[in-house]
Amino acid sequence: MIKNISILIKLAFVFCFFLNFSLNAQNTCDWIEQYAIENEISYDYNQGFISLHYCENIYDDLVLEQNSFNGQLINDVLWSYITNDGLECQDWSGTDENGNYYFSIDFNDPCLQNAESISVLFEATLEDNSIVQCEFNIDFFIPGQPYVGVDNFNIDEQIVLCEENTNINLFASAYGTSPNNSYVNHQWYINGNPIPNSNSPSINIAETNFEINSSNTYYFTVTNYCSPDTNGDGIADEISSDWITVSIFEGYDDCEPCKWEFPDEDKNEFFGFSPNNDGLNDFFPEMINNIQNRNDDSHITCQATNYKVTIYNRYGRKIFESNENNEPWDGKNNNGKVCKDGTYFYKIEYVLNPLVEQNNQDEKKVKYGSVHLAN
Repeated sequence: MIKNISILIKLAFVFCFFLNFSLNAQNTCDWIEQYAIENEISYDYNQGFISLHYCENIYDDLVLEQNSFNGQLINDVLWSYITNDGLECQDWSGTDENGNYYFSIDFNDPCLQNAESISVLFEATLEDNSIVQCEFNIDFFIPGQPYVGVDNFNIDEQIVLCEENTNINLFASAYGTSPNNSYVNHQWYINGNPIPNSNSPSINIAETNFEINSSNTYYFTVTNYCSPDTNGDGIADEISSDWITVSIFEGYDDCEPCKWEFPDEDKNEFFGFSPNNDGLNDFFPEMINNIQNRNDDSHITCQATNYKVTIYNRYGRKIFESNENNEPWDGKNNNGKVCKDGTYFYKIEYVLNPLVEQNNQDEKKVKYGSVHLAN
C-alpha cells in the first residue's frame, strides 16, 4: 500500500489545465484519488484514467516526499515527457531543501508553450533498487482564438467545392486543449443554425445540410470544465471560433463545368417553341420555373446558370425583355399582346455558374440567334 504522499500545488501559472493520471499494473497512481478527496479537487474517471480538474491560473510543482513507498527511501526519480506533437522535452527533476522530489510545470518553458498536452512518465528507483512507475498526461487549456481547419485547404483562400466532392472534414482548432477529452463539448453551426449531434472535434461537410449553389458559413463553439459562468445561470460560457465560408456548387457529370448548348444555325439547327399552354415547349429558352429540372440531358445543364433574354422582331425592334433572372419568353410582348407566328431574334446574356472561376464559368456571356414562334 502506498501512503504518506503529499503534493504541493503552488499558484503561479497563467493557464488552465487538467492532470490525467493513468493506473498502471503496480497501482502506483492510486494515491491520486485520495489526494483529490482530501484537497476537495474535482475529479472523474475516463476509460481507466483518473482526471484531476484544475481550472485556476497556476504554476504547478508536484512534490513527492521521501519515505513514501512502503517506508522505502527514494534514491532517484526520473520525470520525462513528450508533447502532443511528438517533441521529446528536457526532463524536469530535482529535490527541494527537504530532499523531496518534484516535477515542475512551467508554461514559459519553450517546450510547453505551443503544446496542447504532454505525456509524462514518472519512474522512481527505491533504496532496494526496485522501480515504480506512473504515467499521466497533462492537457493544457489555453483560451485563444479558435478557428475551423479544413483538410487539404488553405482557410485564407476561398473554398469552392462541387457537391460530389464534399467528403471534406472540418476540424476544431486552436482552443488549447486536447479535443477528444470527455470534458470538452462542441457545437457546430452551418449558416447560423446548430448542426444536430455535432458534439465532436470534427464534422464532415457531406453530412451537413448545406445549400447548393450558395456560400455556406461554418463555425463552432466549445466549452470545457474550465469555462466560466459569468452570468451565474449554471451554463458555461461558450468560446466561438472564427467562421469560414464554403461555396458549394451542384455536381454535373462528375463535376464537369456547366454547359449551355445552343443550336448550330450553320447546320440549320434553330430554337422553336409553341406557347399554346399545352404544357409542352410553351416558353423560350426553357419552361418557366424550370431550374430544378435542368440536367445533363437538357441544353442548360446546371441549376446555377442564370440568364436574361431579349427578343427582337424582324425589323430589329425590341418586343420583350426579361425583368429578372431566368424569366423566359412566353410568346407575348412586354405589353402582354400575343406575338404573331414567325421568326424572331434573341439576345441571351448568361452566366454559367457565378460561384466558379474555373473555365470562366463566372463570366457573363452573350449569345445571339433566332427562334421560331408557332402558336
